[in-house]
Amino acid sequence: MVRLTFAILSCCLALSSHGHDISAHMAKQGKALVDAVDAIPEIIKPGRLRYDLNDSERFNLDFVPNAMQATRGVPLGVMPLPARLAAHGLLRGVLSESGYLLVNHIMLMDDVLRHSETWSAARLSDDYRFEVYGTPASDSPWAWKVEGHHVSVNVTAVDGEVRATPLFLGTNPVVVATGPRAGFRLMVPHEAIGQALLASLNPAQLDRAYSPDDPGQGGIQRGPRESQRPRGVSATTFDAAQLSLLETLLETWIRSLHPELAVTELDEIRNAGLENLNFEWRGSKDPTRRHYWAVRGPNVVIEFDQLPNRGSETVNHIHSVWSNPQRDYGIDLLQRHYEQNH
Repeated sequence: MVRLTFAILSCCLALSSHGHDISAHMAKQGKALVDAVDAIPEIIKPGRLRYDLNDSERFNLDFVPNAMQATRGVPLGVMPLPARLAAHGLLRGVLSESGYLLVNHIMLMDDVLRHSETWSAARLSDDYRFEVYGTPASDSPWAWKVEGHHVSVNVTAVDGEVRATPLFLGTNPVVVATGPRAGFRLMVPHEAIGQALLASLNPAQLDRAYSPDDPGQGGIQRGPRESQRPRGVSATTFDAAQLSLLETLLETWIRSLHPELAVTELDEIRNAGLENLNFEWRGSKDPTRRHYWAVRGPNVVIEFDQLPNRGSETVNHIHSVWSNPQRDYGIDLLQRHYEQNH
């Protein structure tokens, strides 16, 4: 059903001569955000919003609570309403409706943690900080990001095109056990599809894909994204059913993006060949215990790390990231722009 939806969407977008102008929408919302923050009197300004496009922190992926580290940007919680509306407008412009709701639910999980944890007060559902790089405009390169606990959305616009990777999504808890939100659960499809692909492997494939080694502290690393060599089992060994599962896995992450961006990303991965992807699994094969898996290829890396919380061996905490080594942070668009204009 998901694949059919993407196929129909691709057809409809191809027939449209205009489509949704994501870049123009971004520029409008970005300018509104800058103007609203600039209007705050300097003496009470909540932080610095604007940075140079080449600022090194733009390429630094982070996802720990802002209160636990040196911070930059302007948090949602102290923005006046016009700025908050523009900030949410930026998110809605590059994410699908389901992706936008997922990001907001991830933010709300920090309210759950604030009432359930006694060791840290660094849990605020509105402590997600926006940064703008360059000047929001349709005719010049610029970028923005929002980061905080378990969220990192990184977007670049150049000459009317948009890139929106890397994208970090996580949650703690996965399942709320107590309180008014008891029973609420996030990222179920993301959990299930990796487990389904692992379960589909035959013994020879499993021997190549699986390692009992501990994924290590954190699994997914903070900081600049580094190149990763393919590990695990090659999709050249997959049968049709396994390739279908692999494609569904990709779609599970990609559909968090606005449909136009999602179709572009998925088409690029398909054109490079699903058979050029690799799948690895580390840690326990028991889905209730610590495990990590990754899919890697020329133009996609998806990492998924499921962890236990302090004092428990049962997992209830997710880190995941999707990146495109060839296009993260708009590096391909910026390279082309500078070659054509300088």
